[in-house]
Parts: sequence; structure tokens; C-alpha cells
Amino acid sequence: MSTLVLVGDSVFDNASYVNGPDVRAQVETKMPDDWAVSLLAVDAPNHRGPE
Repeated sequence: MSTLVLVGDSVFDNASYVNGPDVRAQVETKMPDDWAVSLLAVDAPNHRGPE
């Protein structure tokens, strides 16, 4: 299985901003069945940063 990794900020981690499918859900519908989509993006206002 192959994996597409979404890395970034709220451009990808946008579930709290949209009324409908977020970017990850939309991308998953376009990928072949044997691919996975992994969300490693973090919405900056919700990220605490290094401690």
C-alpha cells in the first residue's frame, strides 16, 4: 500500500473551518483504493510548538 502524506498547516488541517468534507476526505475520494492518506498537517493556532 502507498501513502500520500499531507504536511502543512490549516490549508490541509481544515476540518474545523469547513461545512463539508475537509481536504483529507476530498483527497481520499480521488486516490486509488490501494492508497492511504495520512494527515500530518497542524492548524497553527491549535499547535503549542516545542516544549
